[in-house]
Parts: sequence; structure tokens; C-alpha cells
Amino acid sequence: LSLINYRWSWHFMSRLDCATRNNPLFESLSRKRITVYICDWRLFFLMIILLPTFATSILLAKTKESFKLLELQHLKAQLLLGDDCDCITIDNSTGSSLFSFSPDINASSNSFIKRQCDWVGKVLVRASDPVSFVSEVRSMDAIQSGWILEYARFGRRNRKTTPGEQQLIYSSKSLLTCVAQAIGSEAQLTPRKASTTLMIVDAIDAFFLVSLIDETKSVEVSNSGNIAWSKRPFQYSSSINWNMAEMIMDILHDMAASQMEERRTIRLLDPTCGSGTFLALGLSRGMNVQGWDINQACVDGAIRNLELYFGNSNNQKWSVVSRDATTPSNIDFAPNCVVANVPWGVNTNPNNNAMIMQQLKISLQPQTPCAIISKSIELQAVMKRLGYKIIGFCHVPPKD
Repeated sequence: LSLINYRWSWHFMSRLDCATRNNPLFESLSRKRITVYICDWRLFFLMIILLPTFATSILLAKTKESFKLLELQHLKAQLLLGDDCDCITIDNSTGSSLFSFSPDINASSNSFIKRQCDWVGKVLVRASDPVSFVSEVRSMDAIQSGWILEYARFGRRNRKTTPGEQQLIYSSKSLLTCVAQAIGSEAQLTPRKASTTLMIVDAIDAFFLVSLIDETKSVEVSNSGNIAWSKRPFQYSSSINWNMAEMIMDILHDMAASQMEERRTIRLLDPTCGSGTFLALGLSRGMNVQGWDINQACVDGAIRNLELYFGNSNNQKWSVVSRDATTPSNIDFAPNCVVANVPWGVNTNPNNNAMIMQQLKISLQPQTPCAIISKSIELQAVMKRLGYKIIGFCHVPPKD
């Protein structure tokens, strides 16, 4: 508006009588007005450059409840949502996390969003306190009629205030009422007829109004299909937790798929397959899999397990062979990704794990994603010396 005013002022003055324009006072005033006009145009171009940065929208997602696997869940978010992913807060009462990330992520296909999140939404308004929040909602762009409004809270409201800070007392009902009034357009009484689902996200120190994305809200996806893996005929004492294994396979699948051409089948290798948990999860995701184990009982047991749920191996989608992963051997399988729950050193040589990683390093193609589960963090140092690049790690519970 100021630019338009200055421009009209200059055009008006340029049309004044020449005798008046020759007045020194007027010339001085004109120069000042022209100077301001130019400075305003510089500011205008600067705003054009910077406004897209400030106006970029973000997506917000609430994860499913997760206590024991919280670190693994955060690692999965970091690897699959990219560097822009940020954990805003964690609800200690439920173990759920609130993540923000770039809208460039395809929310309808990303495995972290589809399998780890209860809902995902586009942020419409963000504020640091409830009063500013309601004010921002009132001044935002109009929302089409037919919406419904929900509420979600993270953390405890009775936090301690800093000296000189006055704690604002409000309730979820009062906030819902004020925000509904501030939206202005007409709401929908019947939820299933709603055109848009809005949600107030109360993170105590931050308040968000988000518009939920229909394709991702409350979607339950299980890649394990109807597999009742806990009832498999052969069970191994060192088998990995099923939920943990699913999250690891999500990471590997997405990382391997991002490096491949479309319609090519991902090939998974598990050099310490045990009862075949990772192999089963790989097959349920459409991978071709191969498992090794030095223990013949595990080889026979894994074959029985896979035959029960996936049929015999004549279709060449899977195979389990007796092989010592610590000794040199040619990998004729050419895997796109590797997963291994390496021995925990109870009945094995402590150096075996380093030897396994060394043989894999020799045989694998560069950039092959690997997920390694080990008893201690010491294996990381060994892998770094061998030339592996550690892109992320986390702690997981050893039992259940």
C-alpha cells in the first residue's frame, strides 16, 4: 500500500507547474520522495524473495504409541522423512511423538507415515500461546463450510511458569469453542459428511491448527498380512521382536527402493537368519529373499516356517541355505539390502561378528543399505574401520 501511495505522489508532483517545481523546497521534497520510493522497491523485491521461505507450509504427524521402540521410531523418521524432519515434542504418558516435516514428502506412500502415524495434517496456523492462536485463526484465509473440529494434546498443562510469566488458564472445551467461533464459516454436525477435518494440536508451548489429510488419517497398514508368526512351527530363542523387525524392514525396503528402477524386485539377504523372521517380512513386502545360518537346525526350521506361510521355494522367491557367514564365499544372490541380527556372543566367538561384517563388505556392492542388530555398540567401531558408513543408530530393548 505504501508503494502505491508514493508512486501516486510522484506522478502528482511531476505534473505540477514548472514554476512550482523549481522551488528549492519542493525539489528537496521531491528528492526525498523519490529516494523513499526506490528504497521501498528494493524492500519489495527483497520481500518477494523471502516471502516463499516464510510462507512454506509444513506437515504435522502424530505417531502411534511407542514406549520401548521410541528410539527406533525416531530413527525411522529421520531416515525416511529426510533432514527437514523435526520432533516437536514427545507425550510421556503415551509414548507418542509429534513430528513436523516438509510437504514435499508423499504422505500417501511414505512407509513411516502409513505405518507409524495415527494422523497427518497440513499446518494452517501456528502460535506460541492460546490467545495469539485464536487471533491467528481469526485472521487466516477463509475455510470452506462443512468442517469438523477435533482436539489433541501433548504433554502436561500444569508446567511451571518462569519468573514474571503469567500462566494462562484454559481448557480443551474453551479453546475448541473460541477457535470454532474464530473460523467463521459453518461447521458440519455429522462427522461422516464433513468436507474437512480440522484439529487443534495443543503442545503446551506451541499451538497448531491442522487440516488432516484424508488418505493418511487412521490408516492401519500391516505388511505381514495374515501371518500368525508367533505360531510358526520352529521358534528360535534368539528371534527378534516382530514389531521391531517390521520397523527395520520398512527402513530397508524404502531405502533399497529409492536406489532402484521401478518394477525391479528388491533382493534381501539375511546372513544370520535364525527362524526366518526377516525373511518372512521381506516376502510379505514382495522381496526375493535368501537366508544363511551356520546352524543346520535353524536352516531346516526356517524352511518349515516359510513353507507354511509362503509355499515351497520352487518359485525362486526365497531360499535358505547352510552357510558360515564368517568365511569367504561368493554371493551369487546379489542383494539390494542386508539385515542381520548377529550372534550375541553367548555360544559363539566374540570376533565372529567382525568377521561377518568383513566378508559382507567384500561381497556387497557400494551403497547397499544394511541394518545390523548387535548386543553392544562396539560393533560400530569395527564397521567404521572396515569402511561402512553409519547413517544412524538407536538403542532397542533386548527382551520382548
